[in-house]
Formats: sequence, C-alpha cells, structure tokens
Amino acid sequence: SVQSLFEEQCTVLDLVVYENTLRTDFELPRFDVLTFSSPLNAQAYFAKKTWQGEHVVAIGNTTAQALADLGIMGVVVAKAPSEEALAAAVLLAIG
Repeated sequence: SVQSLFEEQCTVLDLVVYENTLRTDFELPRFDVLTFSSPLNAQAYFAKKTWQGEHVVAIGNTTAQALADLGIMGVVVAKAPSEEALAAAVLLAIG
C-alpha cells in the first residue's frame, strides 16, 4: 500500500530480502526445554510434535500468544529479545 503512494513520483520495485516459510521436512528428538523465536517456529514445531509438558520459552508476546493459541500453557516469556534475556527465561522455566 505504501508503494502505491509513490508510483507517480518514482519507479517502484519489489525487493524481497526475507521470506519466512513453514518447513515440515525435519525430524526432532524429545527435548526438556523448547524455545521459540517466532509464531512460525511454534507452528512448524507443533505441526510435527505434540506438547508433552516440556518447559516452553518464547521471545516476545506475539510468540507467546501463538503458543497459547496452540494450547501450550505455562510459557515463560523472555523480558527482551536478546541472548541474555533468553538464557534467563530458560533458567526461570526450569526452576
């Protein structure tokens, strides 16, 4: 929609630099702690696996909401989108 505002003033080109698609061609062992950095990560994982009470950590509220929508309870949300905050959230999750 933003591009259409500029079409009369300049040439507008689409440049895709990032594409996030769902993959299902993977196998995973069982884990004790699951960490998710995006809603798509959560959707991809739980399309193949069922939640069996593992500790679950999300980076951000959007990812936490996606997990809740998938029926995953007790998600610990990292306080910031950083490695340090993720590590702290994992430690909090495992108690």
